[in-house]
Amino acid sequence: MASVQRCVGCQVIADKQESLAGEGDQHGKKIALIPAGIHAAMQLQQDLKDQHRRRRQRDNDDD
Repeated sequence: MASVQRCVGCQVIADKQESLAGEGDQHGKKIALIPAGIHAAMQLQQDLKDQHRRRRQRDNDDD
């Protein structure tokens, strides 16, 4: 006997694979799920870097 269940994570991965299909060579690319908390921390880190970069740019433009 077999049952069919939907794995949301597997669906997200399949959707991403499908969206990347038209972007050329996919050899060697791996799609992985990142826990939401880690993703949020990574996004915050990138946002802080961007803010710092913009602040330095403004300071350089003022000189």
